[in-house]
Amino acid sequence: MAPRGALVLLVVIALTARAHGDAAATEDDLGAARAALGQLDYGEALAAADRAWRHGGSAPERVRELCALAGRAAASMGDATAARLWFARLIYLDPSAALPAGTSSKLVRSFEDARAQLAGAALAATAIRRGDWIEVALAPDPLALVAAARVAGRMRAIARPALTLVPWDGHARAVELVDGRGNVVATVEIRVDAPPVVTAAPAPAPVIEPRVASRRWYERWQPWAGVAGTTAFVGGVALFIAYRADRRLDELAASGASTTDGDVTAQLARLERAQWAARVGLGAAAVAGAIAVWRHVDERPPRSGLAVVPIAGGAAVVWSARP
Repeated sequence: MAPRGALVLLVVIALTARAHGDAAATEDDLGAARAALGQLDYGEALAAADRAWRHGGSAPERVRELCALAGRAAASMGDATAARLWFARLIYLDPSAALPAGTSSKLVRSFEDARAQLAGAALAATAIRRGDWIEVALAPDPLALVAAARVAGRMRAIARPALTLVPWDGHARAVELVDGRGNVVATVEIRVDAPPVVTAAPAPAPVIEPRVASRRWYERWQPWAGVAGTTAFVGGVALFIAYRADRRLDELAASGASTTDGDVTAQLARLERAQWAARVGLGAAAVAGAIAVWRHVDERPPRSGLAVVPIAGGAAVVWSARP
């Protein structure tokens, strides 16, 4: 096993053993520290609080009480170094902590020195469940107070500065942060890693246009445009035939042919028919073209105006405009 892995294993084993320490002895030492401080026996109060700390197994509230008792006892004895350490632990775990009103200036000075030494540092951690593992992230810990993270009895040593992974038992709702003596200094609620919520962009509002009733074929402009083109073509062909017949008659007249000649009679009849066909074709083309233009203009929506259109739950008046 790698040296680092062996070290982590030894830390976890030691913390697990301390977690199952003598809870009765811890409670007795805490009671002794309270009694000694009340009797102004500061040396015994500090020693009893330190023993309770070392026995381990204390909950966060008891840990804070131990730190406060030990800090007050050490400051009362004139041990400023020990007082600052215990008070710093208390303030790090509970930044809102304060000494009781009427506390002597000597204790207040040690307490404020400890707060200044921390420079605003406080215990901060997050626990995020990702599948079957809990990812525990700990903020910088200047006191090196937190040693491991524990979930339902399963403990993992804190790996600095990397994240610590603790297996989830399927039921736990919080992670316990444990110090090197097996005391629980804080609990952190487990949050679930939820996938990011993607908010779709709102769809553009639908454009409401007046509904146009279906039109019959003769009400549309396209058929009339077709008729106009066809009749114009027919009229053009007839006009060309009439022109050819007229030229042929001129040639016959120049040759001295009489009007009774068969060729002259035939060309006259062709000229007359072609002229009538040209008149009818071109006239029909003009009429059909005019109708096609009229229907095309009529089918186009107006450039601007008001229209009443149906909507859900009623109707709406819509102003439309075309560029």
